[in-house]
Amino acid sequence: GNPVGGAYPTGYSTATHEFAHGLHVNIMSDEDKAIITAAFEARKVSALAAPTDANQWVDGREGCYASQNEREFFAQLSNAYLGVNTGTDATTGDPRHNGAAWVLANEPTVHAVLTTWYGGNTVPNANP
Repeated sequence: GNPVGGAYPTGYSTATHEFAHGLHVNIMSDEDKAIITAAFEARKVSALAAPTDANQWVDGREGCYASQNEREFFAQLSNAYLGVNTGTDATTGDPRHNGAAWVLANEPTVHAVLTTWYGGNTVPNANP
């Protein structure tokens, strides 16, 4: 949960992002995976209808990292939920969205999955 420097902005966590991949691919139930897939596919449809809208994805507009596939979508939503999704998207330059409230307002079905897996917790002091 400590902020990192170097290639990543302060307050962005590669550790939680990679942990989310492990959870999604190796541990999560098929039911939870189906919720994530459905949310990704629905977001893709709406994002393609408004590809320049920087509020479409957790990382910005269509073409951002989270829009690449459902695995990156879930990992970036995990980071946002935990409060460690700061900075800008490397592809689009759009600011990333951050915080469980953003996830709840924009991806409520995935928010429910995240709350189950992360127990409603965030990473304290990640963004001092």
